[in-house]
Amino acid sequence: IVVLFAALIAVPLVFKGQLMKKVKEEVNKSVYAKVEWSDVSISLLSGFPDLKVGLKDVSVVGINNFGGDTLVAFDEFALKLDLFSVFSNSIRIKSILLDKPVVYAITLEDGSVNYDIAIPDTAAAVEEEVSDTSSMDMVIKLKRFEIRDARIYYVDKAGDMSAEMEDFDFLLSGDMSESFTDLTISSVISSLTFNMEGLDYIKNARLEINSLIKADLVKYIFTFGETSMKLNDIILGMEGTFGMPNDVDMDMDIRFFSKETAFKSLLSMVPAIYTQDFAGLKTSGSLEVKGAVTGTMNDTQMPKIDLSMQVKDGYFAYPDLPKSVENVNIDVKIFYDGVMEDSTRVDVNKFHLGIAGNPFDMALHIITPM
Repeated sequence: IVVLFAALIAVPLVFKGQLMKKVKEEVNKSVYAKVEWSDVSISLLSGFPDLKVGLKDVSVVGINNFGGDTLVAFDEFALKLDLFSVFSNSIRIKSILLDKPVVYAITLEDGSVNYDIAIPDTAAAVEEEVSDTSSMDMVIKLKRFEIRDARIYYVDKAGDMSAEMEDFDFLLSGDMSESFTDLTISSVISSLTFNMEGLDYIKNARLEINSLIKADLVKYIFTFGETSMKLNDIILGMEGTFGMPNDVDMDMDIRFFSKETAFKSLLSMVPAIYTQDFAGLKTSGSLEVKGAVTGTMNDTQMPKIDLSMQVKDGYFAYPDLPKSVENVNIDVKIFYDGVMEDSTRVDVNKFHLGIAGNPFDMALHIITPM
C-alpha cells in the first residue's frame, strides 16, 4: 500500500516536465496569440485511474490588431489523460473541463475578428510531423466535455449587434472515440441578452437545453432524440438531423414544436412583464408554436426557415393594470428562403385583442422583394 501511494504521488512529478513541454509546444504552434498560465497541477489522486493535468489562471491575449485584448481567460483548464498512454508517444485525452471561462469575441467594422487565431495546417508541417517519429502526439478520445460557470460576450460592430451569456453551464458526455455513439447534452444559460441596433430582442432570459443525440462520427451526421429547449417559460421540443458532409456545408432538417401550450409562456418573453411580478399574472388561453429549418448553410446561402405561431382566446390581468387584456387571438406565419431571399414572406394574418372593452386589430403582410 505504501508503494502504491508513493507511486501515485511520484508519477505526476516524474512526467510533469514532459507533459508541460508538450503542452507548450502544441499551444505555441497552434494559435496566433499569447497564451499564459500561473501554475500547473498534475495529479493521479484526484483523477484516478486517469492522470489529471490542470492549468491555473489561463489567459489568451490577442496580437496584431487585437494586441493586448484578452480573448479568453479561465480559472482552470483541466484534462484527464489515459495514464498508460503517458508512457507512449500518443497521449490520449479522455475529458476536458473549462472552469469559469470568460470569453470576449469581437468583430470590427472592417470584418476582422479577434477569435480567428488558429494557425492553419500546412503540407510542410504535416511532412515534418510524419518524419519526426520521436515526437509525442495528443489524441482526443473524449468521454466528457464540460464548461462551468462561463461568461461569454460577443460584439459585432459591423452588424451593430451584441450578445451576452452569463452563468453558462454545458456538459457533453458519451464515448466520442467510437464511430457510432449516443451523446447527452445538458446546457443552462441563466441570463441571455441579444441586442441589435439598440433594441433588446431578448433580455436576461433563461435558456435550458437537454438533448439525446445519436452521432455518426464517420459521416458527421447527428440525429436528435428526446430534445427540449426552454426559453423562460416557453418549452419547445425538437427532432431531426444535422450533418457536416464537408468543411464548408452544414445540412439541416430540424423541426421544432411547442411543448408548453399556455398563453402565459409567450408573455414570459416580454421583459417588462417577466422581470417584475410574473408569478402574480393571471392568464388563460392557448399557444402553439411550430417550425422547421431545412437546407444547407455555408458561405453563400442559408437554410429555409418556416415558422408559425397561434394564440387562441388569450387573457391576462397584470396586478398594476386597472383593466384586463382579453380575446387575444394571433396568427403569424414567417417563411425565410436562405437561397432566394426575395421569396421571404411575413404574414400576420390576425392580431386581435381587447383592452378594457376596446378592440384592437392589425394585419401585416410583407412580400417580395425583401
